[in-house]
Amino acid sequence: PAQSLDQPGLKIPAGRDSRGHQRQLRGRRQGVALPDRGVERVAHAPRLAMAALFPGLGGSQAFGHGGHGDVMADAAAEPVRHIDLLPTMLDAVQVAPPPGLPGRSLLSSIEAAEAPPKYFEALTPALDRGWAPLRGTIHQGFKAIDLPLRELYDLRADPAEKRNLIELQRARADGLLAELPAESEWPPARGDVDSETEAELRALGYLGGTAEAKTTYTEADDPKRLIHLDNKMHEVVELYSTGRLEQAAAKAVEILRERPDMSIAYYYLGQVLLQQGKLPEAIEVMGRAQQEGLATPALTRQLGMSLAEIGRAGDGVKLLQPLAEIGNPDDLNARGLVLTEAG
Repeated sequence: PAQSLDQPGLKIPAGRDSRGHQRQLRGRRQGVALPDRGVERVAHAPRLAMAALFPGLGGSQAFGHGGHGDVMADAAAEPVRHIDLLPTMLDAVQVAPPPGLPGRSLLSSIEAAEAPPKYFEALTPALDRGWAPLRGTIHQGFKAIDLPLRELYDLRADPAEKRNLIELQRARADGLLAELPAESEWPPARGDVDSETEAELRALGYLGGTAEAKTTYTEADDPKRLIHLDNKMHEVVELYSTGRLEQAAAKAVEILRERPDMSIAYYYLGQVLLQQGKLPEAIEVMGRAQQEGLATPALTRQLGMSLAEIGRAGDGVKLLQPLAEIGNPDDLNARGLVLTEAG
């Protein structure tokens, strides 16, 4: 760093050449300070962008010396998006963003009315439970949620989202939800990919989810009415992992009685029964899930290996063949074990 040239102990030789040394020292300082300022800008860019995205983390006071404090205070008044982080960092180091880069710099003043709507989603319950997908937009202080039972909140007056305004301002909600991006349409269109690409995507977690996507959802599929089942499912996992198998089985049966399409409940009920040494009962439960189209890949693997244990390895091989064609290592290993049992 430039300040290292002024450390105590750095002596300038006396004599007629001292002025020359001083000129050289000033030159060295200027030569180092210029790139140092550039490096400082680059180093501060991520922190500056994060301060704009999350003003409460230290924000404008820490970076106000760059002239961005007021802008970041304005940004705090309106929710921002993760896609705004990179444009903000580029703006901080005065680099033009590449064409087509999504998002905008938060260091540029913009009126709330001109700010684009913010899209959000929560799709895990839809992918893993078969519940309605949660999507929505935030704009000009209002948050609209697209579910079978729609919701609308005034975030400025009700930041805790305790008062649903949907019945009072349905037209506003309709306008906000009209801004949902086309890419968020549910169920998403499946791309035409070969089996090798599909296997690679699945291995990376991009083809996750065990529930079949629906084209329509009813109020019975609204997560607000089903969150208690998710809590119960967590209880099943906790009971199973701590060896309380009877309680885990009872809780899983309770879930399936209320929501027969929760595939994960079938999986854990089958695992509990196997741990209890109840192989026929476990096969019956897993077979029911398979017949109803609710079997996860993990459940199908377990069912195939369980069939082999009771002398039905041929049925296990047939069951695992479609999974093996995808090429997932776990599926291939399971099929290999069943083939060994089949001779």
